[in-house]
Amino acid sequence: MVIAGDGDALMGVGSFAIIAVVNPRKLSILVVGNGLYQETAGQATYTARGTDIEKMAQGAGIKSTMTVAAESEIESGTQILLNDQDASLVVLRASPTIPPRHPRENDAAVVRARFRTALGLNT
Repeated sequence: MVIAGDGDALMGVGSFAIIAVVNPRKLSILVVGNGLYQETAGQATYTARGTDIEKMAQGAGIKSTMTVAAESEIESGTQILLNDQDASLVVLRASPTIPPRHPRENDAAVVRARFRTALGLNT
């Protein structure tokens, strides 16, 4: 299963065509659509202005798709993701809330050292 945000899906929309042509068995894609680019301070995505990711996936040729916009639709969306034998895509509409920001470390040397420590390579 692949889980992506709507902003991420929009930036890689060309991959829908590849997925449709190759049709990898049991590939399930869940797109959480809150209408925001979360990673870059919460700017509105085009899905907030009417762009429909499910229709884009259908247009690319992905046959099994659904948009879950109500709680009553969650079970149907879950069944598509878990049971379809071919590639499938479900868009889960979510509230456009911005979570609290966490400071990021941008110093490459610090990030490298932290990564190496996590791997047990810094002794």
